[in-house]
Parts: sequence; structure tokens; C-alpha cells
Amino acid sequence: MSACISLAIAGSPLAFAQSNDKGEQGASLEEITVTGIRGSLQSSVNSKLNNSSIVDAITAEDIGKFPDKNVAESLSRITGVAVTRDFGEGEKVAVRGTDPSQNRVLLNGASVTSVDWFTLYRATRAFNYSILPSNVVSSLEVYKSPQADIQEGSLGGTVYLKTRKPLDLKANTLSLKSEAQYSDISGEVDPQLTGLYSWKNDDETFGALISLTQQERSLTRLGRETLGYARTEIPGVEGDAADGKVWYPKTVNHAIFVQDRKRETALASLQWRPTENLESTLNILNTSLDANNQNYSYLATFNDGGDRMFDVDSAKVVDGGVVAGQAIPSVKEDDSLGNGPEAHTQWFGRDSSMETSSYDFTLDYDTDAYKVSGRLGHSASDGGTPRQRYMLMRNYMDHVTFDENLNLGLYIEPDRQESAEERDQRALAWFNEIGTLYEDEETYGGVDVEFRFDGEVFRNLKTGIFLRDRTKGQEQYLTSFHWWRDDQYDELGEIKDGESRWFTEWNGEQTTLGGLTAGGDVIDGYPVFNVAEAYKRFDPTAPFTGARVPVLAQTWEMNEKISAAYVKAEFDLQERISGDLGVRLVYTDLASSGYSWQNGDDVFVAGQLVGGYDTNLDTADKEYNLQWETVDHDYWNLLPNLNLSFMLNEDMKLRFSASRTMARQTFNDIAFQESYSTLTGSGTRGNPQLDPTVANQYDFAYEWYFGDASYVSATYFFKDISNNLTATKSIEQRYDPMTDSNIDVEFTQLQNGLGAEVQGLELSYQQTFGDFGVVTNYTYTDAQSSEKRDPLNKPGSGVVMGNSEHMFNIAPFYESEKFSARLSYNFRSSYLDNVHFYGNEYWTDDYGQVDFSANYDVTDQITVNFEGVNLTGEKIRQYHIEKSQLASLYENDTRFVLGVTYQLD
Repeated sequence: MSACISLAIAGSPLAFAQSNDKGEQGASLEEITVTGIRGSLQSSVNSKLNNSSIVDAITAEDIGKFPDKNVAESLSRITGVAVTRDFGEGEKVAVRGTDPSQNRVLLNGASVTSVDWFTLYRATRAFNYSILPSNVVSSLEVYKSPQADIQEGSLGGTVYLKTRKPLDLKANTLSLKSEAQYSDISGEVDPQLTGLYSWKNDDETFGALISLTQQERSLTRLGRETLGYARTEIPGVEGDAADGKVWYPKTVNHAIFVQDRKRETALASLQWRPTENLESTLNILNTSLDANNQNYSYLATFNDGGDRMFDVDSAKVVDGGVVAGQAIPSVKEDDSLGNGPEAHTQWFGRDSSMETSSYDFTLDYDTDAYKVSGRLGHSASDGGTPRQRYMLMRNYMDHVTFDENLNLGLYIEPDRQESAEERDQRALAWFNEIGTLYEDEETYGGVDVEFRFDGEVFRNLKTGIFLRDRTKGQEQYLTSFHWWRDDQYDELGEIKDGESRWFTEWNGEQTTLGGLTAGGDVIDGYPVFNVAEAYKRFDPTAPFTGARVPVLAQTWEMNEKISAAYVKAEFDLQERISGDLGVRLVYTDLASSGYSWQNGDDVFVAGQLVGGYDTNLDTADKEYNLQWETVDHDYWNLLPNLNLSFMLNEDMKLRFSASRTMARQTFNDIAFQESYSTLTGSGTRGNPQLDPTVANQYDFAYEWYFGDASYVSATYFFKDISNNLTATKSIEQRYDPMTDSNIDVEFTQLQNGLGAEVQGLELSYQQTFGDFGVVTNYTYTDAQSSEKRDPLNKPGSGVVMGNSEHMFNIAPFYESEKFSARLSYNFRSSYLDNVHFYGNEYWTDDYGQVDFSANYDVTDQITVNFEGVNLTGEKIRQYHIEKSQLASLYENDTRFVLGVTYQLD
């Protein structure tokens, strides 16, 4: 089918974080010729069979021919692995019922930092796979049971991504691919270009490889969503808790998200092997994603407050939640009616991007008796949204309604909904600009020494140390525009006679929705902005007053210094029993820093840092006690492990694993920070004193390799988890600039709580039948929290976040000499996705996706490929606590790809 690749698969495990591949140890090399789908499956089978740990693997069919465009999508086809697809492609990966932030990703054994472009991004430890195109990866492995020489930090599993090495390829290997991708909602066709060239000298002592990728994607996502929930009493309805109340949505939003993505990736590898004993490798990665986007919210407010109140008599209640109802004008103290509920148009125009650079150098000296390995590297990421322009336009309604599908009814009169013309007259009520910048940087280094023996029991003894120094931070800035220029005030601070607001004066009709959408498109029945004209509003040529100040509560930095040492021994007993035994000792020293202040809203206090206000920084420090504070926290972890395998015969193997693992808490949860919304009156706050989550885990596995690229396996796993997180709530006052008053905000903060028990069963079956074959697997996971379930007072309590009870994959395929095709179905059942920014639980419902791919070899060098992603147009459905209470419904593009590859090797 395609050109052949030769891979050497070793009989012993792969060395992980602090050393290179150790396939030369413990067993003779097995040479495997890999071609097409079958070759890929056979290579993956060998990786699984010849490892002492419990491992699953996926191998590229050929250069640049990974099963999916996205590495995370390929990982989702591995037993026990699930992905999130918030924007239509895999971004975060969860393993065996754990949260994505509780799993490590290593590229060629090294750490890679990552940030995000999204302004609402929570700084997690989860690797963002959207920065890494799959064509740079030759294989990936998921280590579900740890080894002592594997970098710690994974509760579910460690993902090991491998790129190609120039000395493993033929000299002057060349691969070029050009593709066009069509997205059905946006209606756009985008180019995708990749290329790889690899060279080595005649002596095969030095080689160089470079891979370049450029991919564009026009993305449109349509959504119906709620923004937070409140409690209320409904006449004649018994509440779902002791307070006798039920949940209802504070806000219902019709969301439109439009984005132009451009990903550029360069990977270079230099390999030097001057002698049989000495080898060094330098890998350099630079990858960037431009992700400018527009977000439109057409929403209505339903929670009590101001000019509106929720009409309890209108409520339709199912399973303790309001699934339909309306908001009406509030009744004031003098018995007059408020203006009524608000209908908003909110627009966010974002300049967004992210970039990651990584430099990783390894040096190995290898003899028959010992091996010394060194690693030194640096990875840095930055990104975010330096400019988020925001406008809010609104009108007051007689009443507003929502139904079970989150459809809105906006009634400007008792029996008449708002017309398109009346909607166009919604006037500008508020605007500002926010910039959010993320940084992530890590420097690391380590040394390993391995001693080899000819003993009857122990094969080798390995020891090493590894040091990591990581700094992660966030800066946020707010530009608040003043309605009046300074020169429009008189000496008494009053507006001069005859003056009008500069913004209205300069912009004219552009202050209405109709003025800003003139010349724009219509998406999902709603007008979208003429973006070029809207951007001009934030860069006026006329003078205006505005101050760009840091958002103190969202500006923070943390430094994490990690020191680790380990000892590991590999052994063979009676030829059939083998494995490894080891222990890893880890020390973590955390310093989490941020602003603190007293007496005054954060915007005013922050104004002292930039000047232009009535007081200066010295006064601010004196009167408001504005300080940069640091909270220190450190801890030790001792992590023993045992991996044991027993060959029943040449084809069958039993495995047992016992270990202690740990996962540090995600950065946003331990940051010195808080965030809140004055619209919903809810927020979150970090806690730098959180301890890591730890687990004692056990695995039992049976594997039967009954034919070429064919096997059946069953694995039972058990995790006894402690130090899980639980939420606590408190109410504090914060300043609301839209109402110029202090309001109550309910903050959610996480603390270490009780533990959980996670157990499950993984079943895998893979077989070829002539030109046909099938790969399928199923995972059952039962996760039981030790904490009492109390979603009212402790959102997220009593459940294990991120756990799907059922996951299933099936991928039948056909492959002949020139043609191959594969149909894939991936399913995961519902799971608790997050405790939302608004302090409520958001669950993602069952989701199944169908993909298709096909390749045809026109010649030995030219291949045509076709792919379809999310063929059935599945939507992402989320609910609040009970499935009957719809929380959001998102529709992403179905995508089709047509391409051609030229390959010479």
C-alpha cells in the first residue's frame, strides 16, 4: 500500500521521562516491517506486549499518516481514554475516570508547557492538544501503570508522544501533503499543508529532520446555554432539598461563536551518533495558533434583581428544576413596576493566540555493563487574548420566556414579541476592553545511571534524579471608557451645558445594534457585527477618556520547584515471570503570589498603579494596603510501584501492578486569585494551600495474542483516591460598576476533602480477516466518592469529576494493496464536566461521534485521502444536576477533508 517503514521494537519497557528508549535492554530486537493499517496495528501490539507496564499504543500508518488530524482524537480510541470536544475537536484528555488535569503528557520523554487562547481559560495542568498537529507524531503510548523512572503527576495515566528520528529514516526521505477542509456551518474551505524532510550522512552517524505544518480552520459554533442557576420557591412544588426550593436559570443565552484558526508548527531534530556507545539528540519544537474570534450573546435575564423578577407561577418543574418559565417586571417598595426584564446583545471581539517553544537535549553513553543518560531542556508558552473588546446593548421587555429547549420569547408588549426593527434599536449600555495574558515556562534537567547484570533474577538496577522549575502566571487588564471627556466637566464637576456624550457624538447611530450590524452577516437568525466598523469604536481618532488598569484579582504568578529521585530494578524469574520494582521520592515547593488590598473596589485601587486618579500609589498603599503577597506551600510524596507479568504460554500473558500515584492540583485552583460576575452575583477563588490528590492503585490484566495484529485483553483496575477536592461557599460584597454600588457575590473555593474509589473493567478486541479488520474496546468505570452528595451547598460533592461510566469504540476497516478505509465510532456516557464559573454543576450528556477516512495509492509516491469528522452532526448537550434540566446545547461543524500526499523514501 504505502512505502515501508522499519521499526525496532524492544522486549523491555521504554525508558520514560529522564532517559531515551532502552529497547536494547533485556531482549533481542524484533524487526517488524510496517505498512498501512495492519502494520500500524502490529506495531501497537508489540508495544503493548513487550512492556512490563500496562500500556496501550497507537502508531502512525506512515509518515504524516496518523489515524486522526488531532492527537487527542486518536487517544480517544484507546481503552479507558476520553476527550473533551468543546470546539469540535479534541483538546483535553482524561484517563480512567480522572480529570484531564490529573494526567501528564511527555513529548519524547520531556515536559511541554501549554497555555490557551480563550479569555475564560482556567489555568490547568491539562495539555492543550490543539497546539500539536498529529502529523509530527510517529507513535503514542498511554502508560496506565507507572514506573519509578516515569515522571510523577499522573493519577490516570501518562501519555508519551514520540516523534521521528533522522537516523531511523532513509536518507533524503521526503513527504509533502496538501489538503482542503470544508466546514458545513461556516461554509468555508480551508487549506492544510504539511511537509517533512529527513537527511543523514553515508556513515549514518549524523542526521537532521525538519517538519513544517500550516493548518487553517474556519469555525462556527451555535449554542443555547444558561449562565448560572439560582433557587426559588414554587407554589405547590416540594423542593429538592431542605430549603424547599428548586433551581432555575439566572440567564438564558443564544450564543454564536465564530473563529478563524491558523496553526503553524515547526519541528526539528538533530541526531549525532559518532560511536556505537555515544548518542545525542536535540529536538526543537515551535508551534503557534492564531485564534481570533467573535462571540455573540443574545440573552435574557430571569433572576430576581433590579427591574425584574422571576414569575414563580409560570414555572414548569421537572426533577427539582425549572425547565420553562418567565421573568416579569419587579414590584418596587412604592408598588410601582420596574422597567422589566432585560434583553441583551453582548459582543466580544477578541484578538487571541498562543505559542509554545521547546528545546530538549539528551546525551547517552551506553555499554554492555552500564548506561549513563542526561537530559536538559526548556519549554515556554505564552498566549491569551490581549484585546477583548466588549459591547452590551439592551432593551427592556414586558416579559421574557424560555422553554425546555432554551428557546427565548422576548415580549416587548404583553402579546407581541420584539420585532427585528425594534431589536436593531437596542442602545449601547456598557462597553469596555479586557486583555488577558498567560505565561508558562519550565526548565528541567536530570541524570540516570543504569547498571546491567547477568544474574538469574535481576536484569538491571537504575537510579536517577530529576529537577524541574516551573513558573506559570496570568495578567489581566481592564480599559474602562468614560462616557464624558474631562474637558466636558465644569469646575464643580458637573457636565457643562450643551455637552453630549463624546461616544454618541463621535459614533452616531453606531451606538445601536442596527448601526453596528449594518453590512454584517446573519447567523442562526441573528445579525452579527460588521467587525471592521465595530473595531473602530475601540480605536477612535477623537480624544476620549479611558484608563487601562490591572485587574488585581486576576493577576497572579506561581513558581513550582520539584525535586525527584528514584531507584528501580528490573527482573526475570524462571523465564516466564518478569517485571520491575521501584520507588520515587518527590519534593514540591510552591510559591503562589497575587495582589491583596483593603477598603475599595479593585478597579479604583488598581488605578493607583497607573496614575491618572486623585490618589497615587503611596496613598493607595497607605489607605488601601495594596500589596503583592506570596503564600508558600510544600509537601513530600513517596511513590512505590510494582509491575509484574507472567507468560502463561507463547501467546497469553497475565499482569499485576500495584503503585501509589499523585497529581498536583490544577494551577487555577491553587492560584492567588479570584474571579466573579456582577451580572450573576457568583464567582470562584483559588486556594494555594491545597495538597495533591493521591491514589493507591492496582491493576490485573489478561492478554491473548492469537494472530498477526490480533489480540483480546481484559483489565480490572482499582484506585483508592484521597485528598479529592470539595467546594465551600461564602458571600462577600464586590463593586458593580454598571450600577455604581456594592452587591453580594457568592464565592466558591475548593478545599481538600474526602477521597473516592474508582474501579473498572477494560475490554479490548482487535483482529484482521483477510482484507478486513476491526478494532474495538469498552471501558466500564464505577467511581464512588466518600463525600456526601450536596450539590446545593457544595457543588461537585459526592461525585468524581470527569468520570464517564461507559466508554466504547469500534473501528472496522478495509485494506487492500492500494485502497484502505476506516469507519470509527467513539462514545462516552455522561460526566460532571465542571463546577462552573457561576458556582453550579454542569454535566455533559452522553456523546457519540462517527468519523470516516480513506486512502488510495495512485502510484508508489502519490496517495489521495478523504476524511469526514462528526458525520452525523452530533451536538454537545450539557445539563444541570438532572438530565431533564438542559444547561447548554452546542452544535459544531461537520468537516470534510480531501488531500493528496507525495512521498519519497
